Amino acid sequence: MLSKKFCALVLSLLLLAACAPGEPAQSPAPSPSSQSGAGQEAPEPAPEEEPAPASSSEEAPPEEEAPASSAPSEPAPEPSSKVEPAPGEPTWEEMTDEERRTLDQTRQALTSYLEEALGPEGYTYFYYTDDQLGLGIAAPDLEAAREAVEAYDGPQMRVEYLETAHSRAELDAAYEDYRAMADPLRDTDEEIVANISSGGEQGGYIVITVHQMYPALEEYLETSEYRDCFQVEVTGADSPIVNPDA
Repeated sequence: MLSKKFCALVLSLLLLAACAPGEPAQSPAPSPSSQSGAGQEAPEPAPEEEPAPASSSEEAPPEEEAPASSAPSEPAPEPSSKVEPAPGEPTWEEMTDEERRTLDQTRQALTSYLEEALGPEGYTYFYYTDDQLGLGIAAPDLEAAREAVEAYDGPQMRVEYLETAHSRAELDAAYEDYRAMADPLRDTDEEIVANISSGGEQGGYIVITVHQMYPALEEYLETSEYRDCFQVEVTGADSPIVNPDA
């Protein structure tokens, strides 16, 4: 029979074991998509997601209407054959004053020749190329313009071509026809306050800018034999922001 001291010792050991702290319970392993790299702190909980935006199938709020305009939304046309400068050709800035004068004389001589060779029915306007080293020809018939350039026997220079809707002769006639309609309306309740660009730079059209559509102008554009030569831009302003005959 065990002694009382031995029994007391065993009982003390059992009590000490029962009072010792146990190991912490392990939490479930995170899913692969939420694991952080070795040695990194666990990420903080993600903030709550905001509600998803409405799908594209839902009706969007109506947009404000743009000012009315009969002009096309496309930008002005680009040259159909843009000639690049030859390798090593000096830029306008690199030229001497004498070289620039010679180039300008060559350009003016070619322009004068083409004005006579094509006539106002064969071109719309002439312009400097972007690098100022060549001559641009805006015309309704580019093939005829090219043939005229090829027949030129004077000093040569680079030429690029831009197709337009109407010739210089058509635009001049259309402008005179418009003035015959608008001029008598001056200083009356029907006066048309407009800004007019008659050079044809916008693709070969006369551009009329007004703050509102005038009844007389609207009727003119519906009945004139030159109505296809015009583009009208209506700004929608409360009052005229352009000057007559500008």
